[in-house]
Amino acid sequence: MTENSISFGSVPVGGDSLVEEVFLKNIGSAPLTINSTYFYQENSQFSIYETEFPIVLAVDDSVSITVSFSPTVNGTVNDTLYIHSNAQNTPTIIIDLSGTGVYAPPSRVTEVNLSIESEDVIISWDPVIETIYGTPIDPDYYIVLYSDCPDEDISSYQLLANTTSFFVRHPDILLSHRYLFYRIIAVKLAD
Repeated sequence: MTENSISFGSVPVGGDSLVEEVFLKNIGSAPLTINSTYFYQENSQFSIYETEFPIVLAVDDSVSITVSFSPTVNGTVNDTLYIHSNAQNTPTIIIDLSGTGVYAPPSRVTEVNLSIESEDVIISWDPVIETIYGTPIDPDYYIVLYSDCPDEDISSYQLLANTTSFFVRHPDILLSHRYLFYRIIAVKLAD
């Protein structure tokens, strides 16, 4: 078999790619035993999916080994997969792997609740636990903004707080404002 390559394209950091298959066929005249696989990098961001070794292939029999990519960093990632067998001519098959981890922003903050205590407004929300792609995330902090008009343009809002908690108190604001609108944005700093 000749050298191959697989590109997984762009995958959100913290997510998993679709699996790609490596097809192997015994074109020899005796049983072929695929003994093991390993990646060049010790802590590879690529993995073999549910395959048990050794695999014994009869003449003209074939098997597929599935590989996936789970990026932990932004940027291009390369590695090499080695597949070892008892083949006489090519006992080691080499497959170059590549993929790009892309920043995945946090999803929108949901379940925003407001309560009033005297002249204060207390804003609370549910923590964001996933990116816009549905992959797990733990935001670094939340930005809390407020405005007296419900404008979609974020430039009309003022900064109330940066916080790592899931609530913030807006002290004495009801003394000077009758109507208020809040926006909470989860922030995850890119690596």
